[in-house]
Amino acid sequence: MPNDGDAALRRVWQLVQHAHGQRGVTADVLQRPVHRVANPQFCGVRGAAVIALRALGEIPRLEDTGHLVEVTDRFEPRAAYASLYDERYAAYRDYYDRTHSWFRRLNEGRTKK
Repeated sequence: MPNDGDAALRRVWQLVQHAHGQRGVTADVLQRPVHRVANPQFCGVRGAAVIALRALGEIPRLEDTGHLVEVTDRFEPRAAYASLYDERYAAYRDYYDRTHSWFRRLNEGRTKK
């Protein structure tokens, strides 16, 4: 049996999407709707094409390009989770504020490889 790393990643992704799903969690954290587009594997190419059209003057504003993308799902934020994520983010910021200078000192002189 071949070692398929993609299969392992797909399984992890399935676990993450259980229940409301990753995009739902993103909507909850951001407290904004999240859209799933058709053929998401082409988002980068589609974005580059839209920017090229804008650079060529074919599109007056990037904000006017929504009709060029097919949305297949919309995930609404769940207000019940807003305070949970706000509390968790506050705890993260507190931890970061207390430790970032320490980690900076630990990494002084290290070079990226």
